Amino acid sequence: MMKLFCALTGDDYKLVRVDTPASKKKIATLGSVMLIPPIMWFLIASCTAHSMFDASMKASVLTGLLAASIILILERAIVMAGHNKLITGFRLSIGFVIASLGAVFMDELMFEKDIEQQQYTERITIIEVRKLKIDSTYKPRVNSLQMNLDNTRTSWMITAEDARKEADGSGGSGRKGVSTITRLKLDQASILKAELDNLESEIQVLNKEWKEKVGFIQSEVESKLHGRSILSRISSLISIVLDNWIAAISYLFFTVFFFSLEFIVIMMKHALPETNYERRIAAMEQVGKRRMERLIESGISSFDPGDTTNVVRRMEVELRKPLPTLFKGQPQTGNDAHNKNALYN
Repeated sequence: MMKLFCALTGDDYKLVRVDTPASKKKIATLGSVMLIPPIMWFLIASCTAHSMFDASMKASVLTGLLAASIILILERAIVMAGHNKLITGFRLSIGFVIASLGAVFMDELMFEKDIEQQQYTERITIIEVRKLKIDSTYKPRVNSLQMNLDNTRTSWMITAEDARKEADGSGGSGRKGVSTITRLKLDQASILKAELDNLESEIQVLNKEWKEKVGFIQSEVESKLHGRSILSRISSLISIVLDNWIAAISYLFFTVFFFSLEFIVIMMKHALPETNYERRIAAMEQVGKRRMERLIESGISSFDPGDTTNVVRRMEVELRKPLPTLFKGQPQTGNDAHNKNALYN
């Protein structure tokens, strides 16, 4: 396991293996807590992709692995970073952002059913408000037409009844048969009947348009507020928290818990004391730095610009030649060798 922890924290396993138990314990602790945020983000990304975006199981798992890899790289960079003030500030900032986002998304998963119920209530409220607005437009028109329809039907029924009584002699002039008065009343009844039919048709068309408008509003709200928008879900969750103090307390506890899990790497990095391994690494860095400085200083002090002149180079070439000895003198020319042979002969 120590090899895995060293690979996660970026430490040298060969050095850690022979170091103190406290050094090994700190690296094991940091390596262990580094696995918590990637696991959380794997669950967040995979569950979000599957439940909110209808992704397949394979795509959801790949999305979760990608998110976990990115978070692991960031957490590893946070652990491996030095103690520079700028790096420390950046480390705290990015750790805070990651922890906050992780807490928000984990709250989304934990309160999923409550959010769906809240969004259903919000959709019903929006539909009712828009429906009232449509009703305020169509209802007066329909009521007015219906009133005219009722009056026209009453007039038609009275006129038709008068025509019947005039025809059978039970009313009006008292003479049986279709007289001029009877035809006049029948004509009036026909006009009223046509007007009655027109009003009924107009009311039917208006009621149909009214119903279609309401249906369109419902479908539009359902399509736009389908419960798969991240921002709308966050807004719904905040609405639940603000409207119910029990939900607010529960949300606060869960958020603090998930935030702590996400921020635990930063806290451990700063809370755990410095170990012998870290002091050893710092000492090695200082020794290496001083050694390089000495090499640079010695290289600069031993350099002589005169060494590059042609005279010095020729002298160096002559000095590299072998020195003459008793049995091995200087190289002889052709004439010297010929004279020497003639002497011996």
